[in-house]
Amino acid sequence: MVKFSVLLTLFGISSLLVAGKANDCDDIKNYFENDEIITIDSCFDNDNGQVTGVSFKGDTVTQEAVNMVASYSTLKKLFFTRIQSFPENFSLESIPLNEVEFNDLNAYKNRAFNHHDTPSVIQTSKSANRVIIRGYIISQNTLNDLSTLKNLKSIEFDRCSFNEGLDFSKLKSNKNLTELSMCGYREEKYLESFPESLCKVTQLKKLDLFNNKITAIPKCISKLKNLEYLDLSSNYITSFSSEFGNLNKLKVLIIERAKLPSIPSVIGKLKKLEILFISIQLSIWHISNLHQNEIKKFSTALCKLKTLKSLDLGYNEISSIPTCVKNLTKIENMGFTKNKLSKLPDEIFALNNLIGLDFYGCQFTKFPSNAKNNKKLAEISFSYNKITKIPNSIKNLKKLKILKLDNNEITNIPDALGQLKYLTILDLSVNKIDGVIPESLNNLKDLYSFDIAYNVDIRGKTLTNESLRYCYYSYQSNSSNNLCAAGSLKCSEDKSIPKC
Repeated sequence: MVKFSVLLTLFGISSLLVAGKANDCDDIKNYFENDEIITIDSCFDNDNGQVTGVSFKGDTVTQEAVNMVASYSTLKKLFFTRIQSFPENFSLESIPLNEVEFNDLNAYKNRAFNHHDTPSVIQTSKSANRVIIRGYIISQNTLNDLSTLKNLKSIEFDRCSFNEGLDFSKLKSNKNLTELSMCGYREEKYLESFPESLCKVTQLKKLDLFNNKITAIPKCISKLKNLEYLDLSSNYITSFSSEFGNLNKLKVLIIERAKLPSIPSVIGKLKKLEILFISIQLSIWHISNLHQNEIKKFSTALCKLKTLKSLDLGYNEISSIPTCVKNLTKIENMGFTKNKLSKLPDEIFALNNLIGLDFYGCQFTKFPSNAKNNKKLAEISFSYNKITKIPNSIKNLKKLKILKLDNNEITNIPDALGQLKYLTILDLSVNKIDGVIPESLNNLKDLYSFDIAYNVDIRGKTLTNESLRYCYYSYQSNSSNNLCAAGSLKCSEDKSIPKC
C-alpha cells in the first residue's frame, strides 16, 4: 500500500510539473498581454508545447508582431481575423509558412458580410501551400495576386462574394495547384454559372463549388482530365453535358440540393467513380450527400459503375432497387434514408464486399426474409420503419456488428439474436416489445451497447455481458416491474431496477 501511495504521489508531482511548464503559446500571449494594438485571438501548439499557429485579430497588425511569432521555427500557420488594415510594406515573404488564412466574417454565429476586398498582402505569402480567404469580395485582383504564389497547392474561397466576369485561367500558372474550393455567401454574388475559364486550370484534382447558383455543367469540363473529386452541392443544376462522362479519373461526385429530376445517365460513364451521394443525411460511412432531388427511380446507369464503393440515394422517392445492382461488386456502403422502399432484391445480399446498409425512415413493414450472410456485412439500420417482427432468419447475418431497429413496431425479441456473435450495438428502443429479454443475448461477448428503452413491458433479467458499457432498460410505458438486475448493472445508471 505504501509503494502504491508513493507512486500516486510521484505521478501527481510529475503531472503538476508538466501542467506548470510554460509553452510557446503562454510566452506569446504574455508578450502581447499589455499591447493596446495587437490582439492574439488564438494560439495553437503541438504535443511538445511548441507553437504551430497564431491568429491575430483587431483593427491592425504590425510587421514587428508577425516577426515576433515567426521567430519560433515551429510556426507553420498564420490567421488574420477581421484585420481592418495592414501597414504599408507589410509582408509575409520571408516567413516560411504552410498555411495563411484571411477571415473577414464577424462571428461564428450570425455572420455578417463586411464587403471588403481581399488584402493585397496575400501576394506576399510566397511560401504558403494553402491560402484560405473567408468572407471577402473576390475580384480579378485577388486571382492575379494568387497566381503569383508558385508554391500553392490549395486555395479555398469560403463564403465569399464573386465579382462577375472573373478569369480563373490565371490560376493555371500555379503548376502545383491541385485543390480549389469556391463557396458563395448567402445573398451575396454567387457564381451564376460554371466559369468556363476554370476549364483551363487542368492541373486540378479537387474542385468544390458548394453553395452557388450554377444550373448546368458545360462541355469544357472534360478538359479537367485530372479531376478526382467534384462537389456540386447546393446549386441549381438540372443538366450535365455528355462530355461530363469523359472525366476518367473522377472518384468522388457529390451533388447535394440540386434540381435533378432523375439520375443523369452520363454518370454511368464515369469509369473510376467510387463515391456517389444523392441525399441529406450523414451516417458513419458517408462523406457527403445529394439532397432533395426527389428522384423516383434507381437508374440502371448506376449499375455500370463497377468501381463504386459508396452510394447514397437518401431523401428521394425511390420505391425499388433493380436486380442489376448485382453488378456493383465493389460496393461497400449503400444509403437509402427516407425513400419509399419496402422490400429488397436478393441481389443486395449477394454483394460480398458490402459492409453497411441504411434504410432509415423507409416503408418496411417486414424485416427482409431474404437476408443472408455474406463476407463483410457488418451494419444494418432499419430505424424509423414499421417492422413488427424480427424473423429467426436474422441469424443468417453472421458478420453483423451493428443492428439498429429502433422506432419500429416490434413486439418481441427472438432468441436468434443471440447467435450474432460479433454484435457490438443492438438498438431496439421505441418499439412495442412486451416480453422477456432472451438469456441467449448473454452469449454476445462483444456487445458494447444495448438499448431497449421506451417499450411496453420488458421482463426477465438484465444482461450480464462483461463487454457492456451502455445499456438502457427503463422508460417503459406500461411496466409490470418484472425486470430485475442479474448483476451490478455497471452499464446503466438506472438504480430503480431491483436485484434478482
